[in-house]
This record gives sequence, C-alpha cells and structure tokens, in this order.
Amino acid sequence: MECPKIVLFDLDGTLFDNTSIVAKVYRRGLEEMGLPVPRDSYIQSLAGLSTYETGRKLGVPEARLSEIDKYFWLYFGEFCRDEFTVPKFEKDVEPTLRFLADKGVKMGIVTSNESENARLLLQKVGWEAYFEMIVGVREVKKPKPSREPIDIALEMFGFQGNRKQVWMVGDTLSDKHAAIDAGVVSIVLFFDETGDAISIRKISDIKTLLGEFHC
Repeated sequence: MECPKIVLFDLDGTLFDNTSIVAKVYRRGLEEMGLPVPRDSYIQSLAGLSTYETGRKLGVPEARLSEIDKYFWLYFGEFCRDEFTVPKFEKDVEPTLRFLADKGVKMGIVTSNESENARLLLQKVGWEAYFEMIVGVREVKKPKPSREPIDIALEMFGFQGNRKQVWMVGDTLSDKHAAIDAGVVSIVLFFDETGDAISIRKISDIKTLLGEFHC
C-alpha cells in the first residue's frame, strides 16, 4: 500500500455520528405519512442506504417513496440549518484531520447526504477548511455503492495518478464497494472479514497506518 495523496471521507457515521438524528428524521416522515414507525434501532441499522432504499426497508409503498425522500431532506436540512444543534463526533477526528493536513494530504468528502448539508455540518464544528471538495447525492446519477461519486471527486481534484494513492474512509459496505470498484484503497470503520478493505477501530488509526507505511 502506498502513502496517500488524497483521503476521501464519508460524512455520516464516519466523521459525524448522526444516527439518532437520522432515525428521528425518518420517524417524523413516517408519522406525517401515516405509516407504521419501527424502532429507532432498526432505522439506524439501515445506515448507508439511499432514502429510497431505506424507504423500501421501512415498508413505504413504492408509489410513496418520493414522499419519504421529501420529508427526509426537509427535516434533516432543518437540523443542519439549526444554529443551536451540533453534530456528534469522536474527539480524535479533528486531530486526525489536522495531522493529514500537516502531512500535505488533500482531503474531500464523498457522501450520500446533500453537499449543502455537509457544508453546514462542517461549518458548525469549524472543519470546512480541511476539505477541498464535497461530492453529495445531488451531484451524481448513481450514489454509493456506485463508484461514480469517487470518480467525480477525483475529477474535481484533477487527479490522474495511481489510484492506490487515494484512500476512501467509510463506515458501511456501500463505502467499501464504491472504493474497491473505483480502484482506490478502502479503509473501513468495521471488521472486514473478506480482507478486501483495511479495517480500523477509530479515525485516529489512520495516523498509525501512515506511520506503518513510513508516510
């Protein structure tokens, strides 16, 4: 494995722990639609899926999937715009971002969230300067697990080098599959039994990886 020139991060579940907010948002949407609401733990287990895929898992009729999509972005956008709410994150995230920046590593966001929501969340915690670009769900035709968001991110960077010098850090199988299909290194915040990805327990383990490869 080569030292990274670019590190791409997923947003929700990787940099931020928004699982409880996401569950609350879907719950509100289902209530508005007059549909049964499952336990929050089940909604949280669907992390990484698109709004339409999540809607199907939640029992939303096919003809009404556009409604749950509308409610999700409406209510999640309210959370992002609320100046009094701050997303949850682990204390090792910002020092790791600073470490990468000091190493001259370029960073970007590849998320299934909307890019404007991502910008708002990053601004809330003062991290926006670390990231040169954001690819959100509205900038792609096919979101993760498609490779398209990563391909677009590298186009935005103007990167045409060895893709093994690009790391994609995420917390779901969608992140892993997108990275592998795009030919970049997959770093996952879970134990990967297949060995196709590098497993880490916390974001700061990235610093350990760079040390192991003498970066």
